Amino acid sequence: MFLQSVKAIFFQVMFIVSSCTLSNPPQELPFYIRINSVDLSTDYSVQGSNAQKITDVWIYSDNNLTGAFELPALIPVVPAGNHTLTIRAGIEASGFTDLRIRYPFYEPFTVTLSQSSESTIELNPVITYYDSTLFLWLEDFESSGFTLGAAQQNTAPMLMITDPYIVFEGQKCIGIYLDPSLTFKAISEGGSSPFQIPQGDVFLELNYRCSNTFSTGIVVNQSGVTLDIPVLTLYPSPAWNKIYIDLTGPVKNYQNAGTFDVFFSAQPDAGLPVSEIYMDNIKLVTR
Repeated sequence: MFLQSVKAIFFQVMFIVSSCTLSNPPQELPFYIRINSVDLSTDYSVQGSNAQKITDVWIYSDNNLTGAFELPALIPVVPAGNHTLTIRAGIEASGFTDLRIRYPFYEPFTVTLSQSSESTIELNPVITYYDSTLFLWLEDFESSGFTLGAAQQNTAPMLMITDPYIVFEGQKCIGIYLDPSLTFKAISEGGSSPFQIPQGDVFLELNYRCSNTFSTGIVVNQSGVTLDIPVLTLYPSPAWNKIYIDLTGPVKNYQNAGTFDVFFSAQPDAGLPVSEIYMDNIKLVTR
C-alpha cells in the first residue's frame, strides 16, 4: 500500500514537471549588438555634405523587425547564432522628437553575423543615399555665388561668411543679420528652380545656427497667383543643428501647380537689438 502511494505521488510529480516543461520551454538566449552612432558617406560633388543627424536605428533580423532604438543602443538579437541584420537610419522628421521615422533616402546597412549567446559585438554602420535619390537643389555656399536669392520684400543683408569660428564646415556659410528695422526673405533660384513637383517624398535638409526665429516653406503659382505656404518655424539654436524638413504633404497639396520653390523668411524677434541666422548645406531631395 505504501509502495503504491509512493508510485502515485511520483507519477503525479512527473506529470506536473512535464506539464511545466511543455508550457514553459527553455528560454532562448540572445546576443547583443552595440551601436553608438551611424555615419553617412556621400559623393560630395553630386550629393553634398556628409553632415547628418541620425538619432535612431531600425533593426531587422532576417527581414523581421526587431525594433527601433534610440542611439546609442544595446540591442538584443534572439536567438544567438547566424543572422542577417538590416539597419535602417532613423531621423526626427521636421525636428520633432515624437515623430521618428526611417529616413526614406538613406540606404540600409546590411551585415551577416554569427554570435554565441550573451556575447556583444560593436557595429559602426556607414550608410549612403540610395542611388535613386534625386538632389533637386544643393547649396553649400562654397562657390563665389549662391542659389538663394533675396526676395523683393527682403531688406536684410545676406552675406557670405568666412569666419572659421562661425562657419559650420568647409570655408563658407551664409549669414543673415537682423535688427528691428529689417525683414528677411529669400527664395531658391538657379539650377533646376522652380522645381517640378515629384511623385515621391520630398525633404529639405539644412544645417543652421541662429539667435532669431525663422521659417521655411514652399512657393507655388496657383492659377496665376503666387502663394507662400509656410511649413516649419525654426527656433533659436546657439549651436549648429541639422534638420530634415518634410515637405511631402505641402508639395502634394499643390500638385496642380506643377512647380514649386523653397523660401526662408524671418521677422526680428522682440527684444533683440541685433540677431543672426546662419545656414549651410541646403539639400532638396526626392525619390
